[in-house]
Amino acid sequence: RCLRKDRRTRLPDIGAARLELQDVLSGTAADPADADGRAATTAEMQRLTRERGLWVAAFLVAAAVAAILGVRQVTQTPRARPALHFSLDMSDEVRVSSWGGPAVSPDGLRVAFVAGPTDEPPRLMIRSLQSRASRALSGTEGAAGPFWSPDGKSLGYFAGRELRKVSLASGDVQRICTLPPGGLVPALP
Repeated sequence: RCLRKDRRTRLPDIGAARLELQDVLSGTAADPADADGRAATTAEMQRLTRERGLWVAAFLVAAAVAAILGVRQVTQTPRARPALHFSLDMSDEVRVSSWGGPAVSPDGLRVAFVAGPTDEPPRLMIRSLQSRASRALSGTEGAAGPFWSPDGKSLGYFAGRELRKVSLASGDVQRICTLPPGGLVPALP
């Protein structure tokens, strides 16, 4: 009965087969064509069908909730930020490097640029867009082409044929690598 093709007459699991074998050994076995045997198998099949139906329903509910949350996330309007306008006013004694231009931080709240007095090498400067004062980063003399790290915690720049980075929290300058002659960066100061 375990190998019957018709699943209505096949035993549902090994536990049912064990019970059938015990009945045969004890001499109380029912005729395989007996209605009670078929009723028990049919009841087991109905139970399995109900159980599978509940699992399918639970999956469909979970999928519907996920779809609703996904659509809600996509259609939600982003929080509006006010537009910021700024200008970098420099005195005549300060020169601004033209190579690389200013770099705006990933959060859009700060700008980094290269500037300095005309009698000194240029260095990295940072200015908050909410302030009028700029801050010079020590150890960045001769900098050019500033760029922000993706997390906004450090600035990369070129100086003396090297790629360097400066941590904004500690002010530590780290040499990343030496650039090849005639490489990526045109005519560094």
